[in-house]
Amino acid sequence: MRAIVVTVVVLLFTACADVCERGAAINKSFSERHAACYAESTLPGAPFDTAKCDDSMNACSTQDETALHTWFDCVERLPTCTPATRAAFNEKSLACANGMGQLTDGCFRP
Repeated sequence: MRAIVVTVVVLLFTACADVCERGAAINKSFSERHAACYAESTLPGAPFDTAKCDDSMNACSTQDETALHTWFDCVERLPTCTPATRAAFNEKSLACANGMGQLTDGCFRP
């Protein structure tokens, strides 16, 4: 029984860490992949605080984590933005965030 409890706890903490690590990686790669569309220091997004994210994951439900991974998947599939594709890119990027307004209050605060 104790082994089951330990396994569940490890899986929960690993899932939370995976969300925050993935979020940090996407935050960095987004800036690198799409900088051509934005003037210096105007790229959307804020610095990613992994420790703050890890703490905020306690407020997340399983559905929240699914929504986060769906968002990450969408952002990762975005084509690299160029000045010529900026309007379409912005539209697709905003569409990725559709489910993010449904997260539990306090969940995923990077």
